[in-house]
Amino acid sequence: MIVLCGLSFSHALADGAVQQSYAARTPAITVSTSTQDADRFGGDRSSAPLFKGPTLISSGFSGVGTPASDSLQGAARVSEGFIDPHGVSVSLTAIDQMGAEYKGLEIKRRPYDGLQARDTGQIFGLAIDDADAANLYLAATSAYGLPIVGRDRDGDGHADKLYVGRPDAEFMPGLFGPNRGNGPGSVWKVDGRTGQVSLFATLTVDGVANSGPGLGNISFDAQSQQLFVSDLDTGMIFRLNMEGRVLETFDHGRTARGLAGLSPVVFDPSNRLDITSPSFDVENPDSWHFAAEGRRVWGLAAHNGRLYYAVAEGPEIWSVGIAPNDGAFLFDARKEYWLPASYPSFEISDIAFGPDGSMILAQRGERVGSYDFTRITKARRAETIRVLKRRDGTWRAKPQSYAIGFANQMRNGTGGVAVGPAYGADGRIDEDACNGVLWATGDHLRNRPQLATRLSRGGALEIAGVQVQPIGRYRDDNTPPWASSFHDFDGTYPDQSVDGQMGDVEVLGCAGLEVPVEPEVSVDQTVANLHIKKTSIGECLANRQNRSYSCDFLLTISNRGDKLFDGPLVITDQFAQPAPIDASVIRGEGWQCSKPKAGSFSCLHERLIIQPGKTVTVTTQMQLAGQTRDVRYNNCAMLGVGSTDRQQITVVQLSMKPRGIVSGGVDGLMGPNTRNGLRELEEQLGLAVTGEISPELFDALGTPMADTSGLSCAPVVLKSMALPPVYDVSPIEEEPAIIILPPDPVEAMGPTCDRATTVKRGNRCVCRYDRMRKASQTECACPRGTRFVKGQGCLERRQPPALRCDRRTSVAMDGRCECRFEFMHKTSPTACRCNPGGRFVRNQGCVQIRKPFIKPRLF
Repeated sequence: MIVLCGLSFSHALADGAVQQSYAARTPAITVSTSTQDADRFGGDRSSAPLFKGPTLISSGFSGVGTPASDSLQGAARVSEGFIDPHGVSVSLTAIDQMGAEYKGLEIKRRPYDGLQARDTGQIFGLAIDDADAANLYLAATSAYGLPIVGRDRDGDGHADKLYVGRPDAEFMPGLFGPNRGNGPGSVWKVDGRTGQVSLFATLTVDGVANSGPGLGNISFDAQSQQLFVSDLDTGMIFRLNMEGRVLETFDHGRTARGLAGLSPVVFDPSNRLDITSPSFDVENPDSWHFAAEGRRVWGLAAHNGRLYYAVAEGPEIWSVGIAPNDGAFLFDARKEYWLPASYPSFEISDIAFGPDGSMILAQRGERVGSYDFTRITKARRAETIRVLKRRDGTWRAKPQSYAIGFANQMRNGTGGVAVGPAYGADGRIDEDACNGVLWATGDHLRNRPQLATRLSRGGALEIAGVQVQPIGRYRDDNTPPWASSFHDFDGTYPDQSVDGQMGDVEVLGCAGLEVPVEPEVSVDQTVANLHIKKTSIGECLANRQNRSYSCDFLLTISNRGDKLFDGPLVITDQFAQPAPIDASVIRGEGWQCSKPKAGSFSCLHERLIIQPGKTVTVTTQMQLAGQTRDVRYNNCAMLGVGSTDRQQITVVQLSMKPRGIVSGGVDGLMGPNTRNGLRELEEQLGLAVTGEISPELFDALGTPMADTSGLSCAPVVLKSMALPPVYDVSPIEEEPAIIILPPDPVEAMGPTCDRATTVKRGNRCVCRYDRMRKASQTECACPRGTRFVKGQGCLERRQPPALRCDRRTSVAMDGRCECRFEFMHKTSPTACRCNPGGRFVRNQGCVQIRKPFIKPRLF
């Protein structure tokens, strides 16, 4: 038996962990109406698959209930608030087919499942693995407070809820799970196939359990197939295998700071929480004995072979390498980013990465501690930001901020952030944009008195849950966040006094899409079983106004083998003269194409899936210059990367864009930007960094070289298009004799025509191009809505630029500027002002002007 600071611990045989003996002391502290249910892992959850397609997973405080309701005397005890063991700690909500419109509306969809406090205790950190039936991992937390109870001294038949430590104090049931071998260092697993909850790991340092501050966050690394967990008690980062065994710990305070030349902040074993001491105060987080700021880690995320983690001091973002062979921590920790001084110094509790490699950070407000679980954090000051990378791999100093929620200064985040799939016009998840939207947790998300009338038309005002919006809509162009949607955590809608009850968020996006059950086939990422056929779609359309042709072609890609094709695919299109002015894909999603250069252009699909015996079609369109005689135009397509340098460079540049690598554009030329981007691409693919294109590079990209034997051609006829008449006489091939002709007496009497717009016919000027009208005897002009381009005629005018709404007073909606606040009226198409009697206050709207009180004079 080991006794530390008045708490008892017993050795456990499993995994050598030390487990706190809560179970032995539980019977005197009854909160659940059924102690048998409390002793079962997972309560009475039925066995069924955990996820039902794409899912939003969010954590939050389970709420308050009543202790042993059958013996409750009076309603006064309810207001004290004991943790509700039947309240939801983690909710799961389907997110496909939402028809999400980002117009500030509430998403009125109830969760399809929830994990109760009796199953897992209170949870903050969430992680999902990449198993066929994805499993969910949960980390115990003190983020919503550290309530304690003592034995019944007032004779009311149930435990006493305490403000400060007492010798018989215990953590309140429902805080750290169903009281069997669990505690503040618990990591839980929810099985993806059965939905059952089990204790996955109990994290200890040198055989000593977490004393109460709990765990920070948890992250799954698909590359090394392992989990990382941060510990707020010791400051350590734990590395676990997928069986729950601790493989290694990383000490930022000693190792990382030492590598950076900073003085170490070492682990202090004596800095332990003791809830039996009167110095412990439920409402004073300074008495909770968290690890020192210089070593305390909360948010963390694995990305591209490194573990990024957030240190409380600063706050700062650091990273450490993950060995590619065994997943061990490398000896290369470095500081990545620190938050500018203009931002609040709250801890960063969650990290996510955008599709371009940008880093998204979520702060959680300062801990307050609340006896009644209402004001858990300092509200409405935490930031959610996105940090972009420079070309040299460093981070830009100034981040982009997101507006989270309508309340106050739109800084209502509670520390959770995730990136999920975007939605198509049909409301379904867009598989070609699996990282297109941002999900962030927050409080008071739709509550703003100045906009209450307008907001109430779109759902509940007081929402504690998540905000979803396009990932690229920052505070500058989404304030207030009308270009967002909102979802309440569990559909209970808290009152306005609650702050900090939301936690983390994760999204099972494209991986959760339901796939039709088909016979199992092997995967072959070669093009050997693929065939392409190119055909023209009708005749090329002639546009005589601007002297050009528009030709459409259908590309049919068929899988003639017995194996599934699942991987990237390149189409190389080659053509003869005349060279196209432009080329593009007009039908077929997920393709990105280069511009036609040097006799070809290339198109890349990052991931194309073709079942055996099935086909995929792509429609391309080419724009060609007008010809003065009939021309047989021949063009061909083949699968794979072309053989010329320009074709190969083009495919490399196309491959860089979805990986967030800057190449300076897709032009098929090897400039310095492309060379630098190529080196970064090689590094991402795990190749030797040479800055040179090689067959190994295309093998790593999964884009093999083209086989010209599979070339498919589709010749079309470009019908002659007569040139407009010109006044000049073309020179003859042989050197002509100089002959001076006498002036034509008729022409000598005629006007001098404007050569750009007219042609002389006899003694009069006629318009040179179609759609022109005479502006004078010698000139022609284009009709309204068109513009004149010399040598081309009358072209349609470009669309006017979008309205630039006054950001202070108006917001762009449906192609026009609308007043941002109530009690305003339009003063111009782009600006608003307050109605008479009102004064404009930035970010608040119109406030009534108080008229000065004039004391009446007495006569």
